[in-house]
Amino acid sequence: MNAISLHLRHDIRDWIESKIEKGEFASAADYLSELVERDRESRSEEERIGEIRQMIAESEASGVSDMTLDDIFEAAVAQAKAAGVYRE
Repeated sequence: MNAISLHLRHDIRDWIESKIEKGEFASAADYLSELVERDRESRSEEERIGEIRQMIAESEASGVSDMTLDDIFEAAVAQAKAAGVYRE
C-alpha cells in the first residue's frame, strides 16, 4: 500500500481524531477510506440515475406504441429466449 501525506485544517483533524477516540474508526486511514467508498457509491448511484432518466426521456420521445399488451409480451419472451435468459 502506498502512503499519502495530507495537510488538514485543525478542525478537520480534530473531527477525525474524535471519531477515532469514540471508537467509530480504528485510524484516520480507515475514516478516509470510508469517505472515499461512500463517494464512489454516491457517484455510481448518480450515474445509474442519469441512465434511467435517459431511458425515460427516450421512451417518452418514442411516442405511443401500436402494439397490444400481448404483442409486447410475445416480443419480450422472444428477446429473452434469444438472450438465453427465458425460463418456462
